[in-house]
Amino acid sequence: MAKKRSKYVAKIRESKKPVPVEDPKSAKLKELAQQEEVPAQAESEAEVAKPQPAPVKKAAAKKPAQKPARQRQKIDIAKKFREVISELKKVDWPPFKKTAHNNGVYQNTSTVLFMVLLFAIIVVAFDSGLLALLRLLTQSS
Repeated sequence: MAKKRSKYVAKIRESKKPVPVEDPKSAKLKELAQQEEVPAQAESEAEVAKPQPAPVKKAAAKKPAQKPARQRQKIDIAKKFREVISELKKVDWPPFKKTAHNNGVYQNTSTVLFMVLLFAIIVVAFDSGLLALLRLLTQSS
């Protein structure tokens, strides 16, 4: 059993050996060097073949595998929530208690709610007035 396991481990280790990757610049240099070489057997210039230009290889642009739209959307939503939370942590929140330089959160909140209610009443009154005017104009025709 130990021998089988050691063979298995050896195969795994062999498979994990890094594959040597050739630098693209050195590959181009090798191609250029091969093109410029003159055959040693050629005696006259007529026998020497003209070097042919290196074949242009089109680099296959590998696009990253795109995730399905729904999964991308879920990731984007989660990312947005994380960003919102991090921004809320950066906010300098006012103290709840009233101090000499601060009216307190409750008073500020009540002021904002009062102003929102006031403007809502103004907008509703203006809208009702325009609606009544429109009805008058359409009834008289």
